[in-house]
Amino acid sequence: MSIEDYGHRVKPAGILYVDVFPYHVPVGAEPRFLLLRRRLDVVMPGVWQAVSGKIAAEERIRRAFVRQVQRKTGQVPRELFKLDTVTIFYDDYYDTVMMVPVAACRIEPTPIEIDPKLHTEHRWATLDEARELVEWPRQVECMRMVADVLTGRSPRSPLQALPIDDGADSRS
Repeated sequence: MSIEDYGHRVKPAGILYVDVFPYHVPVGAEPRFLLLRRRLDVVMPGVWQAVSGKIAAEERIRRAFVRQVQRKTGQVPRELFKLDTVTIFYDDYYDTVMMVPVAACRIEPTPIEIDPKLHTEHRWATLDEARELVEWPRQVECMRMVADVLTGRSPRSPLQALPIDDGADSRS
């Protein structure tokens, strides 16, 4: 049988969410990653995670990275980088495989204004602390990739700079 024979059974992958890893680097210290703790009365209750959220209809992914950081932290990223990876998972609600574009951004450590409808608290964590708190190994792996670049441990950078604008017209 050819792939065409299976065409009616193929499910397209979904791109509905973005993950963003806000960080800052204190002078003389390891990078710190901003983690948000989800409320107990929402999906994934009590989970510590990076900034994560849905892409709006007709929104460019780059714009979704910036919007989600602004919405969830009250800050505009100072620098924005796409990671040379995506997170892939099965979403049983939509019955499809989701591919989540991933970015990192530098923000100021204070003030952080979390969205009280979704989160109860935030904290700045080193990579080792994040390993203990974060539910998903792939999010920890993404933070490790960023930390390795920021500390010079990685000879190759999986980070590519993105402009911080509304992303509406530019195709960069």
